[in-house]
Amino acid sequence: MGYAKGDFSSQARVFAHDATNVVIGDDLDNVCIYVGTGGDITVTMQSGRTGIIFKNVPSGAFLPVLVKKVEAVTNGAGDLLALY
Repeated sequence: MGYAKGDFSSQARVFAHDATNVVIGDDLDNVCIYVGTGGDITVTMQSGRTGIIFKNVPSGAFLPVLVKKVEAVTNGAGDLLALY
């Protein structure tokens, strides 16, 4: 199994929180999410739509959407990275 290599200055660890947007440094960013450990992920989309649930996201997957907030993770999801 290979490991990711490269410049990782444009990523940050993300935790689910129903009241806090993903914030990178001092700025609010819309980010793509990498899912290290699979499960269900509930997000607020860049458009502002809330409660969008991605079911059974596999480990090692990218969510090909821009999100403002990770509202919740369930069914084992974790190890999320915000990519920007």
